[in-house]
Amino acid sequence: MDNAARNGRLEVLQYLHNLQKSLDTPLKKRKRDEVASPPSPTCSKAAMNGAAANDHLTVIQWLHDNRSEGCSTEAMDAAAAGGHLDVVEWLSEHRKEGCTTAAMDGAARNGHLEMVQRLNDNTSAGCTTEAMDHAAMNGHIDVVKWLHACRKEGCTVAAMDGAAANGFLSVVKYLHRNRPEGCTTSAINNAALGGYLHVVQWLHFHREEGCTSAAIENAAASGHFEVFLFLRHLCSQTCTIQTLQ
Repeated sequence: MDNAARNGRLEVLQYLHNLQKSLDTPLKKRKRDEVASPPSPTCSKAAMNGAAANDHLTVIQWLHDNRSEGCSTEAMDAAAAGGHLDVVEWLSEHRKEGCTTAAMDGAARNGHLEMVQRLNDNTSAGCTTEAMDHAAMNGHIDVVKWLHACRKEGCTVAAMDGAAANGFLSVVKYLHRNRPEGCTTSAINNAALGGYLHVVQWLHFHREEGCTSAAIENAAASGHFEVFLFLRHLCSQTCTIQTLQ
């Protein structure tokens, strides 16, 4: 039943539900010549949790009306992370489990600004620094800006490091101008690994963290020749003999 619900197969779920009811009939009501019965289908909170994660609202509603297992906070957490606003609103109205910080963290990570705002206005769970960190890593600058303006959790150096590693220069610039956390040498090191010359150059000229020998080695190993040349001529780090070879 859990798998059927997670995959949105309402007709299968209903069939298994009815089969379970028939198999759970007291033994005295069964046919006298029945020797053994197949194992009865089972259902758990994972059914509604999985349906919520995959935006199967009709399945959630059916489970709510016909089953007693319910769900856990994972249902709203997963629905929020997936941006399934209709599911989150229904769960808020009809269920009492609520959500955890994983809901807003997940919504922010995946760029669902409307969901982040809805959770902020209608739940008390809040978020953690992972919200802005992962929004930045994934280039969701609108979410980063909103979290900076409307929440107090802030971020860590992982925000700028991650944005740099994935080539999101606009996010790097915003964090540089508006947040105090800064970055680490991982910013240039991993931007070099990804071949993001514009990010490497900007960090070199506007930040003081610098890089390690891993930057030029990453660029060389990944075949990013322009990044390699820039680091070779302008950075104080030197690469190993193995890298040059």
